[in-house]
Amino acid sequence: MLETQHDRATEPGSRRRRHGGWRRPDPFPVEPPHDTATRTDPGLGDALARLNAEQRTCVVLVHVFGWSYADVAEVIDAPVTSVRNHVHRGLRNLRQLLEGSR
Repeated sequence: MLETQHDRATEPGSRRRRHGGWRRPDPFPVEPPHDTATRTDPGLGDALARLNAEQRTCVVLVHVFGWSYADVAEVIDAPVTSVRNHVHRGLRNLRQLLEGSR
């Protein structure tokens, strides 16, 4: 017998069941959740601006705002593997840019 999507989504281990329904992450927050100003490299803003939009968005949402890869993937409508790649490449590029500015 075929299961319906609703049956699978409401079974005990499913995300919908665990979280009480599908929910999108909060809209883009205006301020980071913690004080990052004292811990950032002065060239970080310029280096972030030099990343492409996908890398910048993924790095900031994951590492500044603490979003999960899955939540970022849902918001930007991309697979989780793409988000992981954007974060990995973005961090690599940031390291190169920040090391080059010293």
